[in-house]
Amino acid sequence: NFAPCALKKDKAFIDRKYDIVFIASNFVRKIKNPDLAYKLFEKFPESNKIAIGKNSDYFSEITNTVTMGLITQKEIAEILSETKLLIIPSHFDSSPSVMSEAVLNGCNILLSKSVGWHEMMNNRCVVQDFQNHDEWVSKIEYLIDNEIENNEFLDIINNSKQEIYNLIDRLAK
Repeated sequence: NFAPCALKKDKAFIDRKYDIVFIASNFVRKIKNPDLAYKLFEKFPESNKIAIGKNSDYFSEITNTVTMGLITQKEIAEILSETKLLIIPSHFDSSPSVMSEAVLNGCNILLSKSVGWHEMMNNRCVVQDFQNHDEWVSKIEYLIDNEIENNEFLDIINNSKQEIYNLIDRLAK
């Protein structure tokens, strides 16, 4: 069972080590859309970026990008607590667990409407037109400079399992 890991946030948002992180269990899984993440990383040569997951060396040629293989949940939480923005450009993902980790560790999230729970996120954190790279870029520019509160999603994380199941039922109707 997945239990999100929250660490103490020691650094101010603006002082975090990484600007952007992309996490996938395996970068050859096209559903995670590593090609879009790669293009977005390239658009931010001055930003500190990190790509985490099996076959992440795909990103190693991009300026100011660190790559890591598979790491533990605690290590992911540590990195998220040091990162301003997690991008989730997946073609589809019903409920990515890394979203909870990011919110609990004060990391902004940017995702498309094809990712579950997008309805509960601040509008600045949701790309409306998945194919519009300019929208991705402009939202990334904003989100690496401004900490966003996702209180509605945070409330969901803090609720009991039953309340989450009730919300899923309500959203499915």
